[in-house]
Amino acid sequence: MLRATCGARSYGATPVEYGDGVAERIRAAAPQGVDAVLDTVGGDALRAVAGVLSDTSRLATIADRPLAAELGGHGV
Repeated sequence: MLRATCGARSYGATPVEYGDGVAERIRAAAPQGVDAVLDTVGGDALRAVAGVLSDTSRLATIADRPLAAELGGHGV
């Protein structure tokens, strides 16, 4: 289990561990689709998770604002 997931879960979020296959884990956790992504890693991981969103304006990061903007998302 991921650390510090209680807070995220209380808001209806489903934390998913980064690493190889992250996009597949996200799709498995949310087979009906993903409403938004909050990235905490940036870089290649941010690129990978952006692909699960149909609306990349719902992509937010605390780690890589320039890349998020390039992908259609934003920093927080």
